[in-house]
Formats: sequence, structure tokens, C-alpha cells
Amino acid sequence: MLNLKKVFLFYGLIMVFFMVLVGCGNSDNLDTYTITFHPNGGEGSMASLPVVENTKIILPVNAFTPQTAEYRFAGWNTEADGNGTGYANGAEFEMGSEDVILYAVWELIPTYTITFHSNGGEGEMDPLTDVLENTIVVLPINIFTPPAGYTFAGWSIFPNENAMYADEAEFAIETENVNLYAVWEAIPAYKIIFHSNGGTGEMDSLTDVLENTTIVLPANVFTPPTGYTFAGWSIIPNGGAVYEDEAQFGMGTEDVTLYAVWEAIPACNITFDLNGGTGIVPSRQFAYGEQITDIYLGAIGFSDHPRMQGHHLIGFFDAPIGGTKYFSFTDQFGYSGDFWLQSGRLGSPEYWDKQEDTTLSAQWEECRCTNPCWWLWSWLVY
Repeated sequence: MLNLKKVFLFYGLIMVFFMVLVGCGNSDNLDTYTITFHPNGGEGSMASLPVVENTKIILPVNAFTPQTAEYRFAGWNTEADGNGTGYANGAEFEMGSEDVILYAVWELIPTYTITFHSNGGEGEMDPLTDVLENTIVVLPINIFTPPAGYTFAGWSIFPNENAMYADEAEFAIETENVNLYAVWEAIPAYKIIFHSNGGTGEMDSLTDVLENTTIVLPANVFTPPTGYTFAGWSIIPNGGAVYEDEAQFGMGTEDVTLYAVWEAIPACNITFDLNGGTGIVPSRQFAYGEQITDIYLGAIGFSDHPRMQGHHLIGFFDAPIGGTKYFSFTDQFGYSGDFWLQSGRLGSPEYWDKQEDTTLSAQWEECRCTNPCWWLWSWLVY
């Protein structure tokens, strides 16, 4: 007689085995559905994804791009208006028993403002507005006017710190508004010393001349050596003139000594105009600053003696009427050996003060002499 327990156990094992076989056979019959990715206002394309029902996958990274730079991808949603189930980029997704459309979700990128502060300078600068979060912008060129003696060094996010960003540098905006403060640094200043270089007198130095600026040199006030005139300035003692009087001078990055350059004055040719009289006075030459010497007319022939009928020669002037007297003449009867000639004496000024060729004009006065010798001389001459 068979053991009932063994019989039931045998048939039970057969049933379990059959159920396992049936279950395994059903797994091959699970359906596959499709996930479609929709740009939802964006641009580009993404391939659909087939997924077996009731399985979990990792969503692919979004490949769509926004239509404008003001937007960014914010995830996926089962509804176009974003009111369905949302999924992050690369999130886990469990497939159900039907096809699914996942819509790209776009959100406006937050914007911020960069405000510029003169920080002691002058003027106005427009802020940069609507700067997108986590983007890099090029800062505008500074248009603030610096305080006197200062130059723009850059920008700082603190009012009293060193420059952190150069002019027109790249600036990364993050997640908040930004204040940028102009940073000013003192311009180095130097000194210009004036050297008489053989002349006499004093000239004040120019101090606090800003580096890399252009100034106008002051007029020379040194007195030149006798017979010389000021030709300009040189940066070396024995050099030629590089800068004229009151010329523009570009300051460099160190103190400068400028040496006066003196140029010898050529001798001036002096001619004599008898201004209505007759006769000859030989021309002379004097250099500027040279002492004027007497002119003696004893060597001039009788017929060439300067004269005007009924007049006496006063002297020679730098104008036909008026002007400055340079030579005076007196009658020298018997003193020069030629009683009928006039001998010149030193005039005024005592030193020749012109730097160019000059014609001196005779000036005459009507003769009122009562000396009989004079009347005799006048009768003989005229």
C-alpha cells in the first residue's frame, strides 16, 4: 500500500514545476512601450526610447536647446504646461503600460545688475542690467574722470581695496547683484630742474610733474653770457638745443635736468644814413653786448666829411626822428689835427644792444654857432 504522504509530495512538486514553467513563459510576453521626447518650444531633436513595461531606466541627458539665451532647461514633464509629473535631467524613470511623451521644461534664467561707482572720481556710468546668472560678461571701459593726480587702476567689489578687475576685463556674474568700485592710484610725479649752464640768474624747478604728461616749459629767465643768446634747452650740458623756449615737454618716469643752450650772436653790420646830409661814414660791426667804441672822422677826406648846409650833426640814432642815440659828435677845432672835421665820442647806450643788422640815421640841428672860425669853415665847405 502506497504511502499517501509521498504521493501528495510527488504531485505537489510536479505542480510547482509546472507553475514555474508557465511563469517563465509569460515573462517573454511583456509589452514594450515608447518614451518620446518633445522640445516644447526648444530646438533640436532626440531619438525616442523603447522601454519594456514595468522596468526602470535612467532618462538620457537633454539634447534640446532653448530658442533664446534667456532660457535654460529645467527638466521633463508629462504635460506640456508643466502640470504633470516632473523628472530631472538624467533622473530614474519607471515605464508603465503605455507610451509616454516627456516635454522639455524651460525656465527664464535669473538676471542681475552690475552697478559702477565712481568712488571719488567724477561722472556717471550706466549699470549693466539683465546680466544672465552664471554667465561671463566683458566690463565696459571706465568713463569716470579720475581725481586730480590719479589714474584709473581697475575695479574692485570693495570700496577701499586694490583693483581686482582691469578695464574691459571679463567678469563672471553669479547669483546676486554686484557693485563695482573704481580704484584710483596716484600718478607718480617728477621734477624738472633748470640749469643756467654758463648763464647767470635763477629759475625755479617744476615740481610734481605727472608721469607721462605733456607740459609747456616756462620762458627762460637766465641772463646769457655776453655775446650770446638763448637757443633752447638740452638734456645734456654740452648738447644742442632740443627744446625751444616755452616748448611742449613730455614728462617721462624720472627727474630731468634741462641745460640752457647759449648761441653766439653774430656781429651786426652797422651802416650810417646821413638823412639828407652828404658825405661818408664807414660802416662798422658790433656784436650784441660789445662795448661801443668812438668813431673818429679824421681819416675821412675833406669832400667826404658828413655835412648839411646850415646844420650841425647831433649824432646817429636808430630812427630818422627820435629814437635812441648811439653816437654823439662834437666839434673838435684843433684837437684832432683837422679843425674842419668832427670827432665822434661814445654814445648811449654804452653797449651794443641789437641782434640784427642796423642802419643808424643822422640827425641834424640848425647851426646857431657865433664862433668866427665856424663861419669861415662853413663858407669853405659849402
